[in-house]
Amino acid sequence: MNILIPIGEGITYILFSFLIGHVVLQLVPASKKPEMVGHKRFLLLSVLLIIGLTFLPVLKVILSFYQAAGISQTVQSVLLDFQIGQSWMMTAAAAIVLWLILYLDGPKFIQGMLLLFMIFALGYASHAASLSFWAGMASHSIHFLAVALWAGVLLHAAWFAVHPVNMQPFLKWFTPFAVACFAVLIAAGLFVMNLMVDLRDYVQAWPLSYGQVILLKHLSIIPLLVFAFLNGFITRKAGGKEMLSWLRAESLIVGAVFFLTGFLGTQAPPHDVNMTLRSEGAAPLFEWIKGFTMEPQAILSLDFSIEGILLLFMAGLFLLMIVLTFMKKRNAYAAVVLALLFIVSAYLGLMSGVSVS
Repeated sequence: MNILIPIGEGITYILFSFLIGHVVLQLVPASKKPEMVGHKRFLLLSVLLIIGLTFLPVLKVILSFYQAAGISQTVQSVLLDFQIGQSWMMTAAAAIVLWLILYLDGPKFIQGMLLLFMIFALGYASHAASLSFWAGMASHSIHFLAVALWAGVLLHAAWFAVHPVNMQPFLKWFTPFAVACFAVLIAAGLFVMNLMVDLRDYVQAWPLSYGQVILLKHLSIIPLLVFAFLNGFITRKAGGKEMLSWLRAESLIVGAVFFLTGFLGTQAPPHDVNMTLRSEGAAPLFEWIKGFTMEPQAILSLDFSIEGILLLFMAGLFLLMIVLTFMKKRNAYAAVVLALLFIVSAYLGLMSGVSVS
């Protein structure tokens, strides 16, 4: 269950993006988007999967308490009294209505409103909402909505385009749309992160599992921005098939960010780093890399050695190689491998620079 929940959350983000992208593209004239293959069955399946996957955290809570109070009483209590249960009930109810609307080819406005409600229903049970209800719920939901809008349109254009036609008119409006979404998600994401951990304690949180995952997520965003820049501002000069392959490569990096976000949602947020370190312990990966046991009250600082500087230099070279791969018209999926190598090199470079006093 500990593995299934973060994987399920990552898939849920992809499914929401897929559904939201469908709604957005219905609003775009046919001349400004590539022709899409019919995928109604995927839309219907996505809604059903969301109902099942969002139930996994609820099931975990039920399994944690049912032996003490009995299965019937526990299920009733979790669904009615716990925010996570209430959130799932709202999500499931809206999803059932959405499934019927999609099946009947109902109004796109209602589809969009139902998806918006489902996103805020998930935000209702988020870590951020538990710390500052209205601000946390709103910022978490807006952050999720912004990335889903960007990723959703990208997923449809990359994987469901029948022919690579109208790609240049598509990119003409999608590029500023994606830039606006990214600006919103960065602003909302910083607000959410500041609720979880003081930004001044960002490095201090790295020994924790939460800190490790959020560092990897932030590192993965860097090559994503490189792909987005190439696809948004440079790919317009490329051929249609080449555009599609690079859009698909970008979507794979988005998927990696989603799955890291899913793991992040299952980690204990370090409101107080030392207290969390005492209660949860340090991340096994951090202690394995550093070769020592992390103690509470320890102070972290960055003091880069030659090895760390070389690793960060290698990471920069991998980013440059992504650009060169594009300019030389090489395989776009090779650039995905280069992006992963950047994340690993940058991560190891930063970890090697961490010193404890």
